[in-house]
Amino acid sequence: MEQETFEYDDGAVVEGWNDGFEPALGNQVQKMIRYPSRRKSQFIQVHDNVLSDELCDKIYNYAIAHSKPWGVYVSFDQVQEDRSKNADENIQEYFATEAVKALYLEKNAKLLSKETHGVAVWCLVSDVGAQVQYHLDYAELHRYETGEIVPPFYGGTLAVSPLYDMEKEAENSDEESRIIGGALCVNLQGLDHYRRCGYKERLGPALTISTNSTCDAKIDVKSNKEWTRIPYAKNRGIIFDGEFPHFVETTSYLPPNKKRVILGFNVFGKRVQAVNERAPEHSPQFNATVKLYQSMGRSCSKKQNQAKIEFAMLTKSENKPLARLLVGLARKHLDYCSTYDTEKCAYSFQPGDRVIARWRRGIRRWPATVAAILPNGSLDLHYDDGTRWPDAPPSIATRFPTESRDDRLISKTAENISP
Repeated sequence: MEQETFEYDDGAVVEGWNDGFEPALGNQVQKMIRYPSRRKSQFIQVHDNVLSDELCDKIYNYAIAHSKPWGVYVSFDQVQEDRSKNADENIQEYFATEAVKALYLEKNAKLLSKETHGVAVWCLVSDVGAQVQYHLDYAELHRYETGEIVPPFYGGTLAVSPLYDMEKEAENSDEESRIIGGALCVNLQGLDHYRRCGYKERLGPALTISTNSTCDAKIDVKSNKEWTRIPYAKNRGIIFDGEFPHFVETTSYLPPNKKRVILGFNVFGKRVQAVNERAPEHSPQFNATVKLYQSMGRSCSKKQNQAKIEFAMLTKSENKPLARLLVGLARKHLDYCSTYDTEKCAYSFQPGDRVIARWRRGIRRWPATVAAILPNGSLDLHYDDGTRWPDAPPSIATRFPTESRDDRLISKTAENISP
């Protein structure tokens, strides 16, 4: 069955999408957001010696000492500024800025356009046995909040460990700099492949093809034309189309006391600017917010028990301002779950219904009226303050049985809370 598509004012093409992902915040309508106008699609590039050896070693040593994943978001305006003086003030932002400058502005400036706003940058450290499942990059927190799947314009990685894959770099390697596995494998069929396989292969295996026998045939990534395998090598940068699904092979060997460290990159546009600035992926803000949303989704179905545990954990957070924000949100949600039957009332809307609804990417809820219901299930919401959201996902709205309950919730949620 062919999916219905339509286009937003910013040129984004929107299509209903099912990849097997189960929304934490309810039965959201899932939509894929694509930008056909991006400068270059269906491509992958490999660049060696992206950074200076000194900077590459600094990033590696910091990652090992820091041990935990970290993430920041930097705009291209920031990257074009002189950030060297800020190295001591925010070392993670400094590393991210220098890496983006080297990999994107200096080597691939032609890829950027007026639609590209900035880059989500993260750092991951892994050991022997680690792998990354088949997946598609997208603005994860934005999907939690809106049901929109927004892939980056371009994805990328940068290897910073002093290690080389022996298969391709044997002449440069010895036992102290040898890595087996850990290669990035990218599927060149893009969203067509992801549509078949889904979120973490929930719709089908990524590495098999149908045969006439009783079993499927295993694909050899190294020889299959649908896949590109890029071995791990120090200071190697990779840029690829943001609509390409990919995975990372299991690392089967590392030298003693060495780790596999990479920087990851997603180039995003203004559509997800706010959520990326508020909570960059792999940052403490991102992890805490996702954890809260997951607990909110579980608490209604499990009668608040799990949410109460998460609430207790949040109160012990060392980040006090963030903890106050999340505790406030969790408390409101627990109050809501104790008095509202989500099984009966959620997402069953009619034109004219009075609702409490979020606005775009925000957390606060505002009074609105359902003016119409679109064929794809989205809502045409008219807010009481005069604003309108013509294609709002139904998951952001809540209809209450009585007006008095509606008014009580408005008064409780109209506090000035910002992430």
